Amino acid sequence: MTIRLRILTLIGAIALIAVAVTALSLVTLRDYDRMMDDYGRAYEHAFVGEKLNNTVSKVVMDSRGIYLSANPAEANEFASQLAAELDAMPALLQRWNEVLPEEHDAEFRQIDVAATRFLHIRRELVQLAREGRIAEARALGVPSRSDRIAFQQNIASLVDKARAELDIVKRQADQFQQRRTSDFLITAVVSILIVLGAAIWLVSHFITTPLQNIANAIVRTSHGDYDAPLNEPVGDDEVARVWRAIYVLREKSKEAERLAAEQAEANRLKEMELRQIMLD
Repeated sequence: MTIRLRILTLIGAIALIAVAVTALSLVTLRDYDRMMDDYGRAYEHAFVGEKLNNTVSKVVMDSRGIYLSANPAEANEFASQLAAELDAMPALLQRWNEVLPEEHDAEFRQIDVAATRFLHIRRELVQLAREGRIAEARALGVPSRSDRIAFQQNIASLVDKARAELDIVKRQADQFQQRRTSDFLITAVVSILIVLGAAIWLVSHFITTPLQNIANAIVRTSHGDYDAPLNEPVGDDEVARVWRAIYVLREKSKEAERLAAEQAEANRLKEMELRQIMLD
């Protein structure tokens, strides 16, 4: 495997880690969006229930205003406020039913039935108040007090459950955030260590150390040290090809030096022969 291919492999590993982190991010966003949807529904569940309960309380207060009115005009003023509050209740009940978890359907049906009776009686109360029949309005409303109390208690009970569910969802969201923060931190640290370790090993094992050995071999060869052992080239990468080239260069240099020595010796012998001839 060539150095280029090894580097590309390392880059590919980094890309895979990036893909893994991206996938974890997408899963986290999906789960977080789902939790936020659950949180939003739980919040609206509690909010609409509390608003309905507050509206019922306002209806009760305006009804008492009618009971205690000193004259028809005063009763009619309370009746107008009471009518507006009664008109708002069906929309609140419908919205509450839309955001209510399925496990509370039975409880809501009970509340819905009680709400129908409550609205019927209070609308009759409004009509009597507008006609100035305060005593009849009082006689109609007061006996229904126990039903109204039970109605509000059922609403309050379901609202309490909604608040508890809201706390649970919030706690789960907080735990999820802490857990995913730890996951991202661990993933980032492990990924950095893996990439850093792989990069250091790749550079040291395949680039830095081989190049240092090659440099030393070239220096020894240039100084005429032909007996120093050379690393046996392994594979067919750039470093192995350089080692083979150095080996060939050393052998040629050794051969050239040997031939030069032989030529020098031949010249010396020839010169000695010529001197001998001249002396003779």
